[in-house]
Amino acid sequence: MAAVIKQNADSETLLLVATRSREPGKGQWDLPGGYVDPGESAETALNRELKEEIGVEPNSSQYLTSFPNVYPYKNVVYTTCDMVFIVTLDDDAQIVADDDVESLSWMPLNEIDLNGFAFESTKQAVAALRAHLG
Repeated sequence: MAAVIKQNADSETLLLVATRSREPGKGQWDLPGGYVDPGESAETALNRELKEEIGVEPNSSQYLTSFPNVYPYKNVVYTTCDMVFIVTLDDDAQIVADDDVESLSWMPLNEIDLNGFAFESTKQAVAALRAHLG
C-alpha cells in the first residue's frame, strides 16, 4: 500500500517523495507505505506504516486506485497488489524520515520524472494522481 501525500503551495501541487534506504531500489524514489500485516485492514496498515516511515499518522485518507507489483526481496520475488491512498496530514505535521526511508522531499507533482521511482506501480500511482487532479 502507498500514500500519495500532497499539499498545495502557491499554485502548484507538491508530492511527498521518499528516498529508499534499503534494497530493492536503494537510493531511488518511493512513496511512503508498506505491507498490510495479517489481520490488518488496509487503512490500519496505512496509519501504521506512515507512523513508522514519516513519524505521523494521516489526518484523512481516500482510496485512489491499485496496481500489481513485483517486489524482489532476499532472493524471493513477491507478487503484490499496491493499493494507493490520497492522504492529507495536519497542517502542523512534523514529518521525519525513519525506518526504511533515507530522506523525504516535497516535489512539484507535474515536474516529477517518473523514472526516478524504484517500482513500476509507484510510477503508475503518481500518473494516476496527476490524472485524478486533472
